[in-house]
Amino acid sequence: MKLSSHSLRLLGLFGGVAVLLLLTNWSPMRAVVFAGVWAVAAAVLVLRDRRARVKDPAGD
Repeated sequence: MKLSSHSLRLLGLFGGVAVLLLLTNWSPMRAVVFAGVWAVAAAVLVLRDRRARVKDPAGD
């Protein structure tokens, strides 16, 4: 599955922040909540890219 460069940068940013927060000894509850928010954001970005490709298959 191919994602747009914008989506990849956002997912990388979210993932990097999640790892950084876990390494800085964040409370487990906050880390789990952040991981949940990151997962929802990732799903939204993937669905948005899929819809954009259906509308304009030539894209990028």
